[in-house]
Amino acid sequence: MTAKQQSTESGGGLRTVTLTADQWNTLYFYLLTSTKYRNGEIEAWERLALETNEDSSPKFIHAADNARYLRDQEKTLHEIAQSIC
Repeated sequence: MTAKQQSTESGGGLRTVTLTADQWNTLYFYLLTSTKYRNGEIEAWERLALETNEDSSPKFIHAADNARYLRDQEKTLHEIAQSIC
């Protein structure tokens, strides 16, 4: 089985990956079963992004960026799962 994904990093372009049926099923199962965990990570970073120091500056300066990055990754992983099901 072959999956194609548009990549914007490390060279971009389409990539072809050949997987056995078992590997395909394992990948799809992992994407589905790890969704709740990934969403928990996003929520944790979003909570940390709300924390501030006494001077109102962010307590965790990269938390909002981390949450945004993980939200984008979750969207991409959802699209991949939809394309291979």
